[in-house]
Amino acid sequence: MARANSWTNSDGLFVGFGTRDSSNQNAATVRTMGNVEIMQFPLNFDNMPASGTAPSSKSILIPRHSTMTAGNFRVSEAWAGGTNIDFGTMDSAGVAIDDDGFDVAVLTAALTLDAVIDFNGALMNDIDTSIGVVDTYFATLVTGTFTAGKGIVTLEYIRPMPDSDARDPLGAITTRNPSLFV
Repeated sequence: MARANSWTNSDGLFVGFGTRDSSNQNAATVRTMGNVEIMQFPLNFDNMPASGTAPSSKSILIPRHSTMTAGNFRVSEAWAGGTNIDFGTMDSAGVAIDDDGFDVAVLTAALTLDAVIDFNGALMNDIDTSIGVVDTYFATLVTGTFTAGKGIVTLEYIRPMPDSDARDPLGAITTRNPSLFV
């Protein structure tokens, strides 16, 4: 039985038999150092988390009160067909919080094989701008229709301490250590 014969059972678990692709479409924390976390996840032209669509249990969650310190998009397959992509955030209902908070209007021409797009939106590298008081999800806003393209999104953020206030001082925490962000 090929892996194409798969289904989601009544408990919401993905079930299948036979050989399977080992790629994981879920976000994973790849490194932590104190409260600094680095998360990575794949982004493909045909499964972009879009504002306006309520996130699922497998959507990319950024914890409330987190402070974004760095991020990028590393292209592993050149993008084609669309015009540009905004990288931003949405709430648990799929309503856009900041459509371009990570980066705005990244043109298809920039999404070539092995390109690295460093995020420089309003939410990046600003200890005075936090994610907010609600859990936030990664979202994209696409202009045009993409027909090809893959890559890996990396987000680095400072997770707040349990029972801390959103405005506890972050000045003592280095906001970007290049040796951690590989």
